Amino acid sequence: MRFILSFVFILLLSACDNNTPLMDAASNANSEQVKAMLATGDVDINKANRYGWTALMHAAKVGDLESVKLLVEKGATVDARDSNGWTPMMRAAQKGHVEVVEYLIDKGADVNATTENGWTALMWAALREKVGVVKYLIGVKGIDLNHQSEDGRSAIMISITENNNDVYILLQDAGARP
Repeated sequence: MRFILSFVFILLLSACDNNTPLMDAASNANSEQVKAMLATGDVDINKANRYGWTALMHAAKVGDLESVKLLVEKGATVDARDSNGWTPMMRAAQKGHVEVVEYLIDKGADVNATTENGWTALMWAALREKVGVVKYLIGVKGIDLNHQSEDGRSAIMISITENNNDVYILLQDAGARP
């Protein structure tokens, strides 16, 4: 009985998000299902759930490069914003999905986009100690290594306060200032 109640609760909770079947397929890294849904032509590729998340954001967060490519090729907005100002690239950066970050930037994602509180993908990668993402981002033309959030923190300052020494060294060597 407990299991059934837990299962029903999870179903109700996910229904409250207003996720579409395309979003669910993307969040489960099911690129075959994403491909099949896109092939029907009967999906709103940029539809957002109640939190502003699109299918591309879900695919980027889980690091499903194949679904990310399929969605972008069919017209998904690479710099779509959720209700907190996060972009798909920020979701991928925070989770350490370098290939997804690289692909989205190659397709026009704004490397210096900020959330509502002024955080960039570089800052999220620094916070989560995603060395591969930080290493890639510091080499992207036009990146602002010294951008500060609304509370005055930069990526290098975040790496210092979080004791992320490898990230700190990368940022310092790239010319970032505290």
